[in-house]
Amino acid sequence: MPRQRSREKGVYERKRKCVACDGAGKIERRKCSECGGDGLIGTGVFMIDYLDAEHVRHRETIGTRALAEKVLAQKRTQVAEGRHFPRRERITLDEAMHRYVMGAGLGKLSHKDDENFCRLWSAQFGGKYIDRITTAHVERARNQWAQEFAKNTVNKRMSFLRRVLNVMIRDGLLTANPVAQVKFYRDEAASIPRWLDHAEESAIRAQFMVAGKNLWHIVEVAILTGMRQAEQFTLRWPQINFGTNLITLPRTKSGKARHIPMHARVREIMANLKLRAASEWVFSMPDGGPRNGRAFYRRHFMPAVAAAGLAPPVRPQEKKRPGDPRRPTVNNSPRQRRPINWHTCRHTTASRLVMAGVDLRTVMEIMGHTTLAITQRYAHLAPKHVDDAINRISGAPVDHAD
Repeated sequence: MPRQRSREKGVYERKRKCVACDGAGKIERRKCSECGGDGLIGTGVFMIDYLDAEHVRHRETIGTRALAEKVLAQKRTQVAEGRHFPRRERITLDEAMHRYVMGAGLGKLSHKDDENFCRLWSAQFGGKYIDRITTAHVERARNQWAQEFAKNTVNKRMSFLRRVLNVMIRDGLLTANPVAQVKFYRDEAASIPRWLDHAEESAIRAQFMVAGKNLWHIVEVAILTGMRQAEQFTLRWPQINFGTNLITLPRTKSGKARHIPMHARVREIMANLKLRAASEWVFSMPDGGPRNGRAFYRRHFMPAVAAAGLAPPVRPQEKKRPGDPRRPTVNNSPRQRRPINWHTCRHTTASRLVMAGVDLRTVMEIMGHTTLAITQRYAHLAPKHVDDAINRISGAPVDHAD
């Protein structure tokens, strides 16, 4: 960073060298530190030294004295008129993503997802300077991914890059975000949440019973509380209050705390787990450590979904990794129901609350949605309030028997 001083040096000639020792010594007070000689000659190259509006010193090598004086006059005019913008530091996308992950993105619940996005974008153009990335580059990557992945997956990758570059704009390292001009895919299926009906839930539960590992209660808690995967599998016993009948999540995706009232069945499950608790973790492994949510999803939940006949067929080349039994085929058609995943349990919670007649504002508070617009995705499951509103025109009662 340029040093801050109070006085300008103006135009000056670049440091001269000692003729006697051929520039071996350092010039100090017009004397050579090596031989003490004063036979100094000029380099003929002139520099300018000036302060900007914030009194930060800038130095530039120009050339001849006449040109240096002219450039210095221009710089002083720019500073006086507020038009002086120093040259920006240039960084690559890899460096920008590292700054974001270690800065603005540090501590996020989705930190691991961000690291994965970094690897994906680095493979595209990680070594390219961020000011050289164009909208065409981003669109090319978007179109390539759209051939292999669901539209919502592509949109998430694009959103990550947009966030990174917005932070770089905030830090003065970039002037415009190339992702701002890229059109995101409209995933109509994503706007209609995939939730489990009671028949599907029973089919999955039956497969857990067949497996005989007594792990269904983990899925049941997810369905009855609406907790996200990371929230549920990092749950500790101090967060469970049987006196107030509340589960407290001190830090959620939005960064705020959330309190979830316990369903009678959830309270029963928690009481049973408390009796045989061997560690601070609510959902723990036999050795006392926390259970890995992603491993549970991969090894227990998705095999049960597949065994219940609720997962689309998977070709071997589409598997994420050996041992991952189900990666749904890409389906961008809104007419077909979306594949089941762990977040489907959370959608099921919100959907059943709305279908039970709970108002959207209350559902928003229970689910921890940041805006009512997110909760509105479930509004189509509760047409009763729409019927009541329109029939208030005539005051006629509404028959919901159908």
